[in-house]
Amino acid sequence: MEDGSTVQLSGDSRDEPPAVLTELAPESDEPLFTISPISGFWRRFAAFILDGLLLGVVGQALGWSLSSFWFEVGPYGRIVGQMIALLYFGLMDSRIGNGQTLGKRLLKVAVRDSSGTPIGVGRSMLRTLIWLVPTTLNGWAVPIMANMVVASIATVILFGVGGAVLVTMIFNQRTRQGLHDMLTHTYVLRLSGEPVESLPSPAKLQWILTGIMIALALAVVGVGGIYASRSGTPLQSIIALQQTLQEDERFFSVSVFDQTFSDSDGETSRALRVEGWYKGMPSDAERETLVNELAREALAIEGVEEFDLIRVDVKSAYDLGIATAYLTYGDGQTVDEWRKRTGQ
Repeated sequence: MEDGSTVQLSGDSRDEPPAVLTELAPESDEPLFTISPISGFWRRFAAFILDGLLLGVVGQALGWSLSSFWFEVGPYGRIVGQMIALLYFGLMDSRIGNGQTLGKRLLKVAVRDSSGTPIGVGRSMLRTLIWLVPTTLNGWAVPIMANMVVASIATVILFGVGGAVLVTMIFNQRTRQGLHDMLTHTYVLRLSGEPVESLPSPAKLQWILTGIMIALALAVVGVGGIYASRSGTPLQSIIALQQTLQEDERFFSVSVFDQTFSDSDGETSRALRVEGWYKGMPSDAERETLVNELAREALAIEGVEEFDLIRVDVKSAYDLGIATAYLTYGDGQTVDEWRKRTGQ
């Protein structure tokens, strides 16, 4: 070059990203690196919290403006909310947003590829989906989740893939990449930091941790399925009650729990809890009727006398993923008190 500068290739190891071109300053042996350093975990986490707060404000505004509609939609509203999140992160983390959501912009971090360049929209969308799908499945109360096969698949995705994303982000000290970064070959870089020559590749241990998380999720699903299928187990009667109640088309979902708790004196009590998510907004009289009907079904299960308390709740709610709201009406009484109240 006429000004005396030279071009130098670096990063020729097989385990490292493709070589990066750096320039030597005129009349200097010091290379001018152009790649920003990897962001620390807490800076990246703070950026995500800021983005979550922003999306929460958007979600609540959307929920309040059309609340009657969302109460009718119930858990299906999560599809809309998570689509908003996908577009927000997918577009802003791509070259369209220079790799920066608003939270990342405030914290001066950005999503980049191994050469320090913003990524395309398709790649950014895939990167977002890898962590967004497990997030969407977490506690999603759509009726299809009552199906054991679907529930098992969702559990593996949630705890296997979602757990791997979390574990790799926390323990990947070398590259600070989560599983979604590792699969899409992306990094979150600190733009205000001292430039570096190249970015390292994740250690094999991170892939091993990913495999362990997925294997553990599969094991949990397998053990849970075997236990639930055994006749005479408490879990089986709970599942049978939930399946019966789930057939009631007035509810989006019905959850049944066998809970044990301790009071201030250290004495333990066992409670059967039934919660039905009603489609829409029932009147006060309808809520009372619904509570009594759910209690009658609970009283009919085998071994109900073993419970010290039965708690029945009917809720109306919407869930946008990025915002939720709910109203609950219910009561908790002993088995004998419920029998007198319902005439059973």
